[in-house]
Amino acid sequence: MSKPAKVLAILGVFLLIAGLLGWAATGFTDKGKTAIMSGAASGSILLISAWLSGRPGGIGFVAWIAGIGFAALFGSTFIWRASIAWTDVFNGGDKLPIAILLSKMALATAVALFIALRMKKAENEAAALP
Repeated sequence: MSKPAKVLAILGVFLLIAGLLGWAATGFTDKGKTAIMSGAASGSILLISAWLSGRPGGIGFVAWIAGIGFAALFGSTFIWRASIAWTDVFNGGDKLPIAILLSKMALATAVALFIALRMKKAENEAAALP
């Protein structure tokens, strides 16, 4: 697995754990099932994309592009959901743990995307050298 793919895999594991923590923050109630579903789903998709991106030929390239696209989509979703949770907190609601967790998920996704894309660019430039 390439270094950029490892970054996506690490992000996937982080999102899986964050989903579990989100569910725990709600006291493992039905209300928190969306947290575990979104964390588990997004984390699993990124892990599969990272694993497939190491495959030879076109499947590796397609998986890499899909992983980057999914990470960007998930990051924007985390930002959207965090803004809703923060609005609830500022209006006196009780969603502070969820707002913090979603903010961390969004930030981690943005940082991982930046790092992975920079690493991929460096790999491509090194491969192009004679």
